[in-house]
Amino acid sequence: MNTKQLPNQVPNQSSLPPQAILLDMALGFMRSQIIHAAAELKIGDILQKGPKSLSELARETGTNSETLKRLMRALIVLGIFRQKNKKYSLNPLGEALCTNAPMSFQPFALLMGDKSWWNTWGELVQTIKSGQSIFNNLFGMDYTEYLLKNPQVGHISSLTMESVAAIHNPAIINCFNFHEYKKIIDIGGGYGSLVFALLQNLTDVDVILFDLPEVVQNSQKGIHKMGGNFFQEIPSGGDLYILKQILHDWDDKNCHIILNNCREAMEQNGRLLIIEQILEPENLTPVGLLFDLHMMLLSDGMERTLDQYNQLLKNSGFKIKRLIPTVTSLHMIEAIPVS
Repeated sequence: MNTKQLPNQVPNQSSLPPQAILLDMALGFMRSQIIHAAAELKIGDILQKGPKSLSELARETGTNSETLKRLMRALIVLGIFRQKNKKYSLNPLGEALCTNAPMSFQPFALLMGDKSWWNTWGELVQTIKSGQSIFNNLFGMDYTEYLLKNPQVGHISSLTMESVAAIHNPAIINCFNFHEYKKIIDIGGGYGSLVFALLQNLTDVDVILFDLPEVVQNSQKGIHKMGGNFFQEIPSGGDLYILKQILHDWDDKNCHIILNNCREAMEQNGRLLIIEQILEPENLTPVGLLFDLHMMLLSDGMERTLDQYNQLLKNSGFKIKRLIPTVTSLHMIEAIPVS
């Protein structure tokens, strides 16, 4: 048979038996590791300099040429790189794996291959049975402590959040009138992506990044930063406090501590802006539900419904003023203090 005559097309899924569809779904973990390997070996960065032969690529990645050839064959079929005239080169998906790509996917690809994610997902059934995160049992510490004790992974995690934030930040800024406030505090804001974006759009507003000292020391230059722990105390004096994708990391008990500390720091006329995915029937997406399970595995956290956020806020001295959708998967909940 002349294989060159075979159509290079994926069959219509509706024509496949259920077993074939499930097989394709079940092999997703292999795709994850292939993408992780490409990021770990920095193949995108190398090909950014120009097309490379197999021997050149093997030399620059420090790999065996025969096993690298098999990896590259899979990456080409997945559409991540291309080959022409026996040389490998970038295409748009490969470009997204480059270190200096806008909103680079490289940190995420590196993080999803780390044992903190990989090993924990292997215990999904045990977590479902016990009703509790397995992370502490696996690593002897919670996920936050793991990132602090493994600073390279912690740095990759922060870069991942920054890359994702670059997608969300323009939509957030366009959907809320931040100009009304004089002092904005971004709680747990990582390396300061949102703070930096706000400063590019606001004048005469003090925007402060608040996160762990180990985190803010690596934040973007030129921003006002404060180190601390939101489980202990949150800086006072702000008239708008932001919690962007913080509460989904924690169970209700820890969320109450964070929200109570926000309420203690806030004046009666202050505002709290919670930015999260909201799990409602009309909003359900595979990515949202996968990250709900991911939060459950890593930290007993969860993606919540609006009713669940309403209850959290009510029990912490707040009430919801309004729900603001964005063009991304995130919603903004504006909450106000109650007496």
